Amino acid sequence: WSGEVRSITYSPDGKSVSVVYRVTLYGVDSE
Repeated sequence: WSGEVRSITYSPDGKSVSVVYRVTLYGVDSE
């Protein structure tokens, strides 16, 4: 499988990070 990072969002206070990623498994995109 392979993972692709779609976006990285930092919170206003800079204490947390949200990572949105897409994982491709056997040619099928899963969210």
